[in-house]
Amino acid sequence: MDEPSPPADPARDRPGPGERLAQAQACHDTDPDTAAALLRSLDPQSLAPAELPGFAFLLNHVLGEKFGAWREALALHQRSLDFPGVTPGRLRLAAAAAFAAGDAAATRGFTEAYAAAVKADPGRADEVVRLSAAVCTVQRLSAAEAGQLAQDLLWAVEQPGWQQATSLDAAVAACLNNLAGALQERAPADLRDPVLRGALLRCAAQAHRFWARAGTWVQVERALYLRATVATALEDFDAALGFSREALALIAANEAGGPQPVDRAFLELEQAHACECLGQVEEGAAARLRADRLAAAFTDAGLQAWYAARRAALAGASPG
Repeated sequence: MDEPSPPADPARDRPGPGERLAQAQACHDTDPDTAAALLRSLDPQSLAPAELPGFAFLLNHVLGEKFGAWREALALHQRSLDFPGVTPGRLRLAAAAAFAAGDAAATRGFTEAYAAAVKADPGRADEVVRLSAAVCTVQRLSAAEAGQLAQDLLWAVEQPGWQQATSLDAAVAACLNNLAGALQERAPADLRDPVLRGALLRCAAQAHRFWARAGTWVQVERALYLRATVATALEDFDAALGFSREALALIAANEAGGPQPVDRAFLELEQAHACECLGQVEEGAAARLRADRLAAAFTDAGLQAWYAARRAALAGASPG
């Protein structure tokens, strides 16, 4: 008679910490409940150092932004920062979580540590932390409140102290980029609010300014794409066309540094829509054909879906 099989060991069959983090990263937008459960199942100290920046981002984006569980996110940040190798980016995200959670002492401590890590003025570092927090909290506000919060934060980074290059510029650019993205994704009715519209335009413009100072040409090109999509959302098709063409020209001028077929496809698609809305039918059709040909070569399923979704959204917004 065969020996009975030993009972299954759930702990043995459970995916490891790194695999669970990867699963959370893969599903955090499509299935945030599962992503949140995966994050809650992780002991941050079981993750590899290279995995911790992604973990820190998801704490704010999933537990904080999607569920408002800022104290829980903060507690996991605190545990993950209890051993060496902490990066400035993780300190900034922890400070943002503390700010959103209303923990003044933790906000001050993490902000001071962040400022020291990047050798920056603590006041400027605090402004970056507030920007970082706003990226994950602005969607829970009304259109007017969201617009006013963004306007206040933009006023801060437009002051004389930010007119010279600093060690915080790349972080400011990334935060402004993400804040513009969050504002842009609001309902069409919200985008008619004059305060929010003004904030969105200024946010994209300032992201471009900071990337021009602190980023690579690719980041500048993508800042121009952001400005094009913002202009499209606000139905300023002349501006959308101008920014799309400026970005495409920047790619052409830097092609020796490597082709950018994905960026070109999305820019051509934006250009096509702007042309169609301006009555430039032939130019729009040619740009759309170029975009579709580039997208047909995508091998990543996520990129294919992203392109298809953007194409469908623009088609639905086209006149006639």
